Amino acid sequence: MLTKTFIALGALVPITFIGMGTKQIYDQQHRIASYLPVSANVVDRKVEVRVSQGRRGRKSYSYTPVVTYRYEVSGQRYTSSRVTPLNSHHGRDWAEGIIALYRPGAACQAFYDPDEPAEAFLIPHVSFSPYFLIVFPMVFLAIGAWAVFGGVIRWGRSTPAPLPRADGWFEVRPVASIGRRVLVWTYTAAGWSCVGALAFGHYFYWSLRPYEGIAIVIACVYGAVAVGLAIPAVYLRLVQRHVTEAKVLINRQLISCGGQVDVRVGQGMLAPLTVQELKVGLVCEALTVEGHGRHRSYKTVVCHEDWMTLAEDHGARVREVLSGTCTFDVPEGVSASSPSSFKGYPFYRWRLRVITRMADSPDYRGDFAIFVTGAETVDARGDFAAEA
Repeated sequence: MLTKTFIALGALVPITFIGMGTKQIYDQQHRIASYLPVSANVVDRKVEVRVSQGRRGRKSYSYTPVVTYRYEVSGQRYTSSRVTPLNSHHGRDWAEGIIALYRPGAACQAFYDPDEPAEAFLIPHVSFSPYFLIVFPMVFLAIGAWAVFGGVIRWGRSTPAPLPRADGWFEVRPVASIGRRVLVWTYTAAGWSCVGALAFGHYFYWSLRPYEGIAIVIACVYGAVAVGLAIPAVYLRLVQRHVTEAKVLINRQLISCGGQVDVRVGQGMLAPLTVQELKVGLVCEALTVEGHGRHRSYKTVVCHEDWMTLAEDHGARVREVLSGTCTFDVPEGVSASSPSSFKGYPFYRWRLRVITRMADSPDYRGDFAIFVTGAETVDARGDFAAEA
């Protein structure tokens, strides 16, 4: 299952690519801003073809314009063949269009490094490639932040024991509170948007028209994803303005297959509204794996679910606490919760799931983790493990 080391290594890879992209942007911008113009003469021109082969044997081609030219600085002659600051390579039409501008024997303008006159280029073209190294890894960082800090990936974590109360009930903690989810989605959307604004803003400000087509396409897609990330944050914020986090209580700390459990749900109203339905469900899910190696895929299967309606069509007042109690029969034939130490598949988990449907407001949904065992024993770490 997930470990801190695995998460750190997973974050290190995209951060490394972002660092590489940032370094290339700096080098490109430094050369364009600091290199000095000089008269040059074209000696030769050609298009270099690079062939790369994928894992499935598919070949891809990239084309680099190569123009050899001579120039003189302080009485010293130099020869260079770099066309752009980063020696960019793109499609065939682009490369052939570049070399068509430079006929052998013709005069042209080049740009050289005053500190290293042997370093030069012809066209102050701002390549989008280093910017892509920044925006593409953001996909993995955003998914990682959403999954880990948002409480989405919970398989393999210990189920916290319910908290005892003075009235004899036990409080079940939410897997991820609505406040935490709001913060995660907000920070993810904000981080995604800020990085995109800096990267694309810098590219379109410094690049000369016409812009690279791929840059325009990726900018549009990136912007659409930014909107998509903001929607859940707005959705949850609207829910947060109308209701509080649900409080879920159970009448016993240990729940076993074949037994019963009483569940009490309470939720505060922060605005006058109509609660169309307040219901709670006892849900068992299994994480299964299909395939092997690179073709392995994971799937969540619902093994059992039982729902109880606690309130319907209720006109709620401000500060009212809407509550209800029900009893669930835990089926004997369904698997118990898998302990966190279990590494195999399927991996089972149990949840109490609360859904509040409201008129003129988004629905509230909250998951509360419980541990169901075949026998009432508790291991040293807090997992309620079935007896061997």
